[in-house]
Amino acid sequence: IMGLPLSTNVDGQYIHVFSKKGTSSKKGFIVGQVVDENDDPLIGVSIRYKNNRGKGTVTDENGCFSLPAVDNKEDHFIFSYIGKKNIERSLAEGYRQIIKMSENVNTIAEVVVTGYQVLDKRLMSSSTSTVKMDDIKIPNVNSVDKMLQGSVPGLMVINTSGSPNATPRIRVRGSSTIYGNASPLWVVDGIIHEDPVNFSNNELNNILMGQDLTSQVNLNASKSLLGSAISGVNPNDIETITFLKDASATAIYGTRAANGVIVITTKKGRIGKPSVSFSTSLGFTGRPYYSQYNLMNSKERIQVSKEVVAAGYLYSSTPYHTGYEGALMDLYDKTITQSEFNALVAKYETMNTDWLKLLCQNALNQDYSLSVSGGNDNINYYTSIGYNDSKGTTKGDNSKRYSFTSNIDAHLSSKVRAYTRLSYSDNSSDGFYTVNPYTYALQTSRAIGSDEFYTTRVNTIAGLTNNYPLSYNIFNELNHTGNQAKVRNFSGNIGLDIDFLKNLKFSTLFGVVYSNSTNYQWADERSYNIAQIRGYDYGKGDVSAIAQSRLPFGGTLNYTSMNNVSYTGRVQLSYNLMFGKQKEHVVNAMAGYEVRSNQYDGFNDVEWGYFPDRGMAISYEYDTTTSGNISTGSNSSLEKHVVSRSNTKDNTLSGYATLVYAFKNRYILNTNVRFDASNRFGQYTNHKFLPVWSVSARWKMNDESWLRGTNWIDDISLRASYGEQGSIPTSVGPNLVVKYISPTINRFSGDYQLGISRLPYPNLRWEKTLTTNLGLDFSLFNGRFSGTVDYYIRRGKDIIFNLNVASEYGTTNTYRNGANVKNTGVEVGFTILPIKTKDFSWSLSPVYSKNTNNISNATKQKYTVDDYLAGNAYENGRSVNAVYAWKFDGIDQATGYATYKNCSTDQTKVTISDKPSDYLKYCGLSDPKFNGGLNTSLRYKDFMFNAQFAFALGAKKRLNFLFNGQMTMPETQTNLSREFLDRWKKAGDVSTIPGFVFNDRTDYMVYVPTGKNQPENTYSMYNYSDIRVVSGDFFRCRNISLSYSFPYNWLRQLSLSSLSCTFNVTNPFIICNSRLHGQDPEIDTTGSVALPITQTYSLSISLSF
Repeated sequence: IMGLPLSTNVDGQYIHVFSKKGTSSKKGFIVGQVVDENDDPLIGVSIRYKNNRGKGTVTDENGCFSLPAVDNKEDHFIFSYIGKKNIERSLAEGYRQIIKMSENVNTIAEVVVTGYQVLDKRLMSSSTSTVKMDDIKIPNVNSVDKMLQGSVPGLMVINTSGSPNATPRIRVRGSSTIYGNASPLWVVDGIIHEDPVNFSNNELNNILMGQDLTSQVNLNASKSLLGSAISGVNPNDIETITFLKDASATAIYGTRAANGVIVITTKKGRIGKPSVSFSTSLGFTGRPYYSQYNLMNSKERIQVSKEVVAAGYLYSSTPYHTGYEGALMDLYDKTITQSEFNALVAKYETMNTDWLKLLCQNALNQDYSLSVSGGNDNINYYTSIGYNDSKGTTKGDNSKRYSFTSNIDAHLSSKVRAYTRLSYSDNSSDGFYTVNPYTYALQTSRAIGSDEFYTTRVNTIAGLTNNYPLSYNIFNELNHTGNQAKVRNFSGNIGLDIDFLKNLKFSTLFGVVYSNSTNYQWADERSYNIAQIRGYDYGKGDVSAIAQSRLPFGGTLNYTSMNNVSYTGRVQLSYNLMFGKQKEHVVNAMAGYEVRSNQYDGFNDVEWGYFPDRGMAISYEYDTTTSGNISTGSNSSLEKHVVSRSNTKDNTLSGYATLVYAFKNRYILNTNVRFDASNRFGQYTNHKFLPVWSVSARWKMNDESWLRGTNWIDDISLRASYGEQGSIPTSVGPNLVVKYISPTINRFSGDYQLGISRLPYPNLRWEKTLTTNLGLDFSLFNGRFSGTVDYYIRRGKDIIFNLNVASEYGTTNTYRNGANVKNTGVEVGFTILPIKTKDFSWSLSPVYSKNTNNISNATKQKYTVDDYLAGNAYENGRSVNAVYAWKFDGIDQATGYATYKNCSTDQTKVTISDKPSDYLKYCGLSDPKFNGGLNTSLRYKDFMFNAQFAFALGAKKRLNFLFNGQMTMPETQTNLSREFLDRWKKAGDVSTIPGFVFNDRTDYMVYVPTGKNQPENTYSMYNYSDIRVVSGDFFRCRNISLSYSFPYNWLRQLSLSSLSCTFNVTNPFIICNSRLHGQDPEIDTTGSVALPITQTYSLSISLSF
C-alpha cells in the first residue's frame, strides 16, 4: 500500500489501516463502515478473512475499515464484536459498504446470564455451562430438574423415584458439606427461589438416606408431594438454563452459592408482529410387569411353603388361616378333608394374582401450553398459560399444574428501560399414606386373592385378656387413607435500567416470591392403620374393647400448612468503557447492594377422631381417668390433639462488586467480591460478616503470534480461577434454643416444661469452601469440534460435624466446626459436527464428569456399627457417602447359616474392636465417581432424530433385603425372590443364600467385634453383607425422538408460520447389573416414596401463527 493515502499500524496478526486526513481513497481496496442497530459507529470490530488467506483489521474511531482487495476478487469476511452477533459477508472492491451488527442477547453460545448481569462469554473467565431448553426438553416431564441428567458437565442428577411428584437429587461438583444442604441454588430471572417447605437439613438427609424410618413416614409422604423450588415453573416458559460452577461464577451470590447456582432465564418477547404459539403433548406411560422382576409365581411360592412344612422349619408365629398354611391348619384341625385341602392347594398354585396389573395402570399424560408474544421498538411482551396433568404408573399417584407467566419489557425513553415478570402456578398432587401399592405388589404373595382380607397379626388391648385379629386388604387401605398436597406459587419482580451517561447505567430490582403449601394426610376408622391404634378391626370390638381402646371411633388427620415469602431488593451501578488508540482496552465494572429476607411460617395439626366421610368432622374421645398420662398405650388426650407452629426468618444484607478487564480481547481478568451479613449469629459479631471473593483470568491463545496462521484452530483459551465462599447449616446457631414439647405441662410437677432443641455454640463459624479451577475452551475446524475441559479442587474448611454429648445435657448431640471435605474432579464437554450440509447434519455432544471427595480433620467419633451400615459415619480419608458391609464368608454347608469374617458363635474367638471400620468392609460410594451423558441429533431436510443418554459409574448399591431381617420362614402373605429357589436346603448343599432355620436350632446367632454380650442375627447381617452389594453402574437411554417440520410453502396456505410433529419414547432401556433384577440402580430401595421408572410414549404438536 505504499504510495496510497493511508496510514498503517501493525498489531500481531492485524494490520490497522487508516485514511490520512485531507486525502481521498483510491481503488484496489474494500472500504466500509460498521454500525449498530441505531446506525452508530462501532469501534474496534474485529474483521478477518474466513479462510485466513489474508491479514485482518479492526474498525477505527468512526467504525470505518479498509482492507486490500485480494486479486480484485470477492472474498468472505467475518465481523465479530463483543455483545453483537457475528456476521459473515462477501465483499469485493468498493467504497462505503455498510455492515450493520445487531445485539447478541438471544444467542446463548455467546453470552452468560448470571442473574445480576448479562456478559459476553468472551469476557468471562469463569466455569459456566449454558443449555437451551429446546435442546433438553422431554415431553410430558413436568419439571425441568428431571430433564437435566447427562446434559451438563459437573452436574449429577439422581432420580429418586419414577413418580411424577418426585424430586431428583442434584449435586454440582459433589458435596462440600456434611450436615448442610448440598443442593444448588435456584435462580429464576435474577430472583432466588426457595423450597416450598422448610425441611431442616437433618430431615432432608434422613429422607434421602432412609434413616429414622418410623419417625419419617409423614416427612417422606410430605416431601414426595410438595416438590422443589422450581416445581411451579412451566418448562415451556424457559428459554435457557445457565450453570455457575466455580467460585468465580458463583461468588456474586455470596454464602448461598457454595454448592453451585442454576440460573433459569424465561422467554421474552421479540420485536415483530404478534405471534401466537400452541403446543400439546399426549403421553402414554406403560405399567410395570412381573417379567421385569425376579419374583416367585404362585406355584413356586407354594412349593417353598411345602418344603418348609416338610423340613420342619421355624415360623415366627403360628401361621394364620391364609393361603397354603391356612389350608394346612384347617386340615390339621380336621375342618376340611384331604381332597378339599388338595383342591385348595391346586387353586392357590394357579392363582397368580397380578398385583401389578391391579394396582398399577397404563397412564395417559397431558401437557398444553399457549403463548402470545411480540413487540416493537418501545415494548416487548410474552404471556403464556399452561396445563400439565401427569399420572404415575401406580394408581392414585397424580400431579396437576396450572401456570401463568407474563414478561413485559418497555423502553420508556432512549435512556430508561423498565421490565416486569409475573408468574403464578397451582400444583395439586395425590400420593399415598402409610402404604405404597408398588411395594405391596412386589412383596405380597400371588397366591392370595385380591378381595381377600387376611390376618396379619393378633392384637391385645391393655387391661384385657382377649385376642383381636387384625386383617388387611390393600384396596380397603387405599380407599380409606389419603395424602393430598397443594402448592400455590406466586413470583413477581420489577426492574428499572437508567443510562445516566454513555457508559454508566443504574439498575434496580425488587422481587417477591410467595408460596403456600398445604398437605392433608389421613386415615379413617375403616383402615388397617387405625385398626392398629384402635386394637381391633372395624366393627369387631366388644363392649370392653371399645371402653379400653385408645381410639374407638374415627381416624387420624395430619394437616400441615406452610407459608414462605421472600423479598429481594437490589440497586447497582454498571460501568462499561472501551479505550486506547484501537479501543483495545475493555473495562466492565459493577457494584451494588442487596437486601434479602426469607421467612417460613408453618402450622401443623395432628387430630384423632377424624371422620372424612362425615363432613370431615373431628370428635375427641377423652378418657378422664388417664388424662395427662403419657406412658405408652395410655388413653391420654394429650396425643389426640397436637398443634404446633413454626416461624423462621433469615435476613441478609450484602454488598457486592465485579470487575472485568480485557486487553485486545486476548487477556481477560475477572474479580468478584461480596460481603454478607447474616442474623444467624445473633449478638455474636465475630463472624457475622463474611467476605466472599474470587479472581479469574482467561488467555485467548490463538491470538498469539506463534499460533497465527494455524487455519484449523478457530479459538483456544485457557482459564484459571480461585475463590473463597461460605455457608452455614440452618440447624446450627450460637444460642441455646429450646422448644415447646407435648405435653406442655409436666404430669408429675404440674409445671410448664421445655425441651432442648439445640445446644449453644458461641464459636460458630462459617463453613468455608475454597475452589481452584483450571479450564480449557476450544473450537477447531470451523466449529466442527469444540468443547471445554475443567479440573477443579474444592476444599471445605470448618465443616460442621456432629458431636455426641451426654444425655444429661438434655440432648444427645451437638455441632461443631472443624472437619474438612475435599472434592477434586474433571469435567469434559464436547460438541462434534461430523457432517454438516444443506440437507443433512449430524451432531454429537458427549459429557463426562469425575468427582472424588474425602473427609479429613473430623474429630474422633464413637460411631456405632449401625452408623457405618447406614452411611452416617464420617471417617478421615473416606468419602461422605461411604458404603460399609459385613464381610460375608460363605454358607456353612452343615447348617445353612451365613458366616462372616471376624465373627463367631464362640465369643472367646472374637477380637473386640471399638472401630467398626476394622471389621466391616469398605465397598465404595453410594454416589457415582463418574457420570455424564450423550446427546446426538441427525437432521435430514425437515426430519430430525434426537437421542439422549445418561450414564453413571463407580457407585455401589445394596440389593433389596432378601430376608427382611428375619431368619424364620416369612409369613404366608409375603412373596419371595426367586433367589430363594437356590437357597441352602440340606446338609452338603453349596449355595450363597442361607436356608431357613429349623425349629430346634439357635446357632444362627454370632458374636461380633463390638464387644456386646448379645449376639447378632446372621440373617439381619446378611442383608447388610458385601455379597448383597453390587455395582450401581448404569447406561440409560433417557429419550428418543423423531420430529418433522412442515415446509413453509405448505403452511402459507394455512396462515401458519410453523408446524412440527414429534414422537418420543422416554426411558426406552437401561443397561445395568443383572443382579438388580428390576431394582433401579438410581433408586436406593423400593418403598416409602420410590416408584418405578418406566417407558413413556408421547406425541407432540407445536404450531405458531
